[in-house]
Amino acid sequence: MAPILAAVAAFALSTGGFISAFLAIVLFAFTMAALMVFVSGLVAISGPLLARRLRASSGTIQRAANTVLLAVGIGLIYFSVDVETTRSLFLR
Repeated sequence: MAPILAAVAAFALSTGGFISAFLAIVLFAFTMAALMVFVSGLVAISGPLLARRLRASSGTIQRAANTVLLAVGIGLIYFSVDVETTRSLFLR
């Protein structure tokens, strides 16, 4: 998770400055906290059934997460190289 946070912060710092980076980190932290609370709530409600199903499908979950991480990495590389597109998309 730390490399993703570092990439988000570095990208925000390089395009928008300190305030933009700070807001990106806060948004990232809020999203991670919300996901953790959501998953914890699901586990508490469903008991061991959900835990067994998650354990059984952990390979699929890991492959999906790897695909998303790869797509984010490619996007970061692309937007780092093509700064004008990045600015036109995010800084109107």
